[in-house]
Amino acid sequence: MIMQKTSPIYKTTCVTKITFALFLILLFWRMVILQGMAIQQGIVPFSAEVIYICASYGLISVIVWLNRMDLQSLNIDSKFIILFVAVGYLYSLILPVKSGVFLALVATVILWLLSSNKLQFEYVSSRFRQTALFILIILAPQFIRLIIIILRGSLTLPDAKTIIEAVYTASFTNIIFEEVVYRGLLWMFLARAGLKGHQIIVTQAIFFWLSHLYYFNSNPIAFWFFVPFVSIMLGIIILRSKKILPSIVGHFLYNLFATLFQ
Repeated sequence: MIMQKTSPIYKTTCVTKITFALFLILLFWRMVILQGMAIQQGIVPFSAEVIYICASYGLISVIVWLNRMDLQSLNIDSKFIILFVAVGYLYSLILPVKSGVFLALVATVILWLLSSNKLQFEYVSSRFRQTALFILIILAPQFIRLIIIILRGSLTLPDAKTIIEAVYTASFTNIIFEEVVYRGLLWMFLARAGLKGHQIIVTQAIFFWLSHLYYFNSNPIAFWFFVPFVSIMLGIIILRSKKILPSIVGHFLYNLFATLFQ
């Protein structure tokens, strides 16, 4: 079927279409390749994880460059860019040499774009209290879970090693990837396609929910309740704050608590 020239999607800019194509590549990589390996082999090989980190970091950098004059459409602000650069340098020290050099170079380019004012951001008020409230709501199921553990008398305080392992398992890089994909790229495309705020929240939540299909058998409670709940709340945070960083913080804290007190 040929798309009508009057449709909102047809009228979106070339940059938006290229950006959305990159979104589909990232989504395919996440849902088909990585999840396929996890299902078939029970674990994702380290080499595949390295490729995933480099590919997603590189593609997100391209997305930032393509939309450098209107990063607010992706809900990206300068604080996210600083975090993104820091993560790139951190992984450049951890990953194999060739991958590390690639990440360091990409991070340096993004840092140069930021320092030379080539990235355009629109100022948006932080709404800190409101955002903090929504993050606490996201964490509410984990707090309830913690209370139940305490009442049962089975609480064991995690040691330093356990906390470090939990931080690693929470996968900060993967969270950045997911937030940019669903609450950044997809959000921008849906907004430019004419959807309203509540429609965007529901649509991105459905895509995010389906991307966690691997929970269907392994953790049905998480699949049917927690993932939809968290994705909707993260969408509300984006709608209220217009910034992706609070969504990343809420997402990471949820994963961290879920790992520590599982």
